[in-house]
Amino acid sequence: MDTASLPKYTYFPLKKKTQEVRLIKLLPGISDEPLYINLTTTPLLPPQPKTSRRLALGALRSTLPDGWEAHETLEGCYVFHCSQSDEVTWKHPDPDFDSALYDTELEIDAQKPSPCYEALSYVWGKPDKSHQVIVVDKNTGSRTQLQITTNLYLALVHLRAQDRTRTLWVDAVCINQEDLTERSEQVQRMAAIYAQAYKVVVWLGGEADDSKLALDRLKYIGEQGIVTKSNFGYRSPEAREPDWYLATCDIPYPSRVWNAVFQLLSRPWFERLWIFQEIQLANPRSVIQCGFDEIAWPTFRSAVLCLKEKNQVFTPNITPLLRQVFPLCLEWRDESFPLMLNAILQRKCTDERDFVYALLGLIPSKFASRIVPNYRLSCGEIYNGVFLEHLKYTGRLELLAFGGRGAELGAPSWSPNWLAKRQYRPNRGLASGMSPAAQDPAIPSKPVASAPSELTSALAALAECLLCGCVSSRSRSPPPPVNAEVDPAVLNVDAVRCGTVAHLGDVAEGELDARVRIARMWDIQCRKWFRGSHPGAHYETGEPVLEAFSTTLLEGGVDDIYPEMMRGTAREWNEEWRVVCEGEELNNEQVLGNSNLFRCAQMINFSRFMATDAQHMGLAPAEAKIGNVNMDALYGSLRLT
Repeated sequence: MDTASLPKYTYFPLKKKTQEVRLIKLLPGISDEPLYINLTTTPLLPPQPKTSRRLALGALRSTLPDGWEAHETLEGCYVFHCSQSDEVTWKHPDPDFDSALYDTELEIDAQKPSPCYEALSYVWGKPDKSHQVIVVDKNTGSRTQLQITTNLYLALVHLRAQDRTRTLWVDAVCINQEDLTERSEQVQRMAAIYAQAYKVVVWLGGEADDSKLALDRLKYIGEQGIVTKSNFGYRSPEAREPDWYLATCDIPYPSRVWNAVFQLLSRPWFERLWIFQEIQLANPRSVIQCGFDEIAWPTFRSAVLCLKEKNQVFTPNITPLLRQVFPLCLEWRDESFPLMLNAILQRKCTDERDFVYALLGLIPSKFASRIVPNYRLSCGEIYNGVFLEHLKYTGRLELLAFGGRGAELGAPSWSPNWLAKRQYRPNRGLASGMSPAAQDPAIPSKPVASAPSELTSALAALAECLLCGCVSSRSRSPPPPVNAEVDPAVLNVDAVRCGTVAHLGDVAEGELDARVRIARMWDIQCRKWFRGSHPGAHYETGEPVLEAFSTTLLEGGVDDIYPEMMRGTAREWNEEWRVVCEGEELNNEQVLGNSNLFRCAQMINFSRFMATDAQHMGLAPAEAKIGNVNMDALYGSLRLT
């Protein structure tokens, strides 16, 4: 049959009032036959609230005997641990306790969504549409055709069953991509589409590079451990390798296995933007498929989290890939918008406007409702609008941490430019990086060791804006909600002058070892710029100057400030850093092999070491200049006293 001669399928508008979506009915067939589908429409309504007898975690813990703990896994299941015997079980230690009060599996098995469909998560691949699917009209039997990409064609061939119809939602087919209005409306519904699917199917591509071996071994690794929502790891109740979940326990696989895992994690799906939301919304039934082989998403996630924490040296080195995949495996729903931006801005996408739209299903719903997708707007218009909506919604200036480059997109200079890959990314643990410690401006902040390291990009961006005349600090009280009708290019902010940038080091950029070399140069400059920086001299917050400097390199990420990190004290890290400064230059592999040095290289990326005329030190963005004014913005989250 000459499918190319068939007329092109004509989309009919979806009924917005009834909340329609399109679904693919993938008709049965074998691999060498053309792909036949029906396209149907159906309402996708918000699910009805579910009744559940399951206890809250706190209530469940109150029912446990002494020595027992209850935890919730990333999949939402309760697990019980006996601290004395180290037993881990899915069963309540009291055999007479009603399992309906804690067993999530009973609830999941009872759920059957309507409509029932599987949502495909995949990479479009090369844009040329060289394959066809034949659309068969269910009523008349007439046939038309739709052009699709090679990767989608391969996915549908592998997903097609021989003996039954399979119902799917696939964005490239179920959304009329040529209708910008429909596209904008359906993008707003993407979260519901993936969250309400019977399961999400991740398509990584065809079988290749020992992918079957990789999935098989990852499955076995993932079955040995579980991870809780509080980020604790335990052995799985069904574990056959009871110690594999431990960071200190090496997994005795040959290099062929690690090479297969390396190739699997290098596939394009793991780099893309939209998949971040899609897999976060996936339920525990969801799977990752490569060729005809698949692994359950919870098992894959468990394997990645296990391997990520290993002290083991892998050959080839899969550690950088594990760090890239790792954020996908965490729980991000209802996290703050700036923190999620931090996690996704290095991801790849076809349309840069999606850096905002691809997160709408994960950010708090009240904020998400303020952002209406509109693909007729430019990136500059969208990013600026999101900045202002976020300011109105939160009353916080935390998005200024991404500011200072809006003019590159034709927006005010204080507006963010999320297209710029070469920019400093704020640390979630710092007040300037959206720390919860700064949420209430009415509470005075308490100086802590190395607090000056928090003079990061948000403050410098604000200072740059003041110098450009785009931000006014005239107001003596917290400004009213932003009024774009007055002057959309002016942002009124109350601020206190904290000092002027007196010295700046070079930008830390390039490979990991190159960034460490720059930091070694900063160390030398610190000794010159700070009065009395001899070994016994102390910084204004109490610790030695050079210890304050080394702590700045980790943005305060030491046990003195964050005891739960268990990464070492400021003094221990300073001693380690002194050895680095006095020794030979390190190569990339050596930096990768040292967890603290790797963290340091990550933290300082695209930043400069800064010293002010008031003898404060910190990290500044690459765009900072000598003479910039460092400001403490009183309205918002930028608190430094």
